[in-house]
Amino acid sequence: MEGINAKTCRDAACLSHVRWFDTLTGRVDYLVQPNILLYSQGGAAWTKASFTFNDPTGLVVGQIAKYKSGWTAGGDAEWLFLPHWSVFVEYNFLGFGTNSSSVVACGGTCILSGKADCRTCSWV
Repeated sequence: MEGINAKTCRDAACLSHVRWFDTLTGRVDYLVQPNILLYSQGGAAWTKASFTFNDPTGLVVGQIAKYKSGWTAGGDAEWLFLPHWSVFVEYNFLGFGTNSSSVVACGGTCILSGKADCRTCSWV
């Protein structure tokens, strides 16, 4: 999270959290050997991200939740070591762009704003 600004509540903290994400992907496979499969994938992604602003004592002074659409890309390697038994490693990158939000907080005496580069990387 970057670019947190506060007019009156200068010591406010901001926390961003991805509540969930989902993907819809297509993939292209390549059989390297009879027991080794490589593939790449790409498609659309959706998420719900939330931002929570806290004052220096930890009291929540504002919250924002947003649904975002984005994209995903990744790859996989799978090894068939016995008939009907395999192991794989997979990498996925999800990009949702930059998210900016503001909230009136501190009893109406300040405006808090946050800017985050929303992305998620996952290994399976």
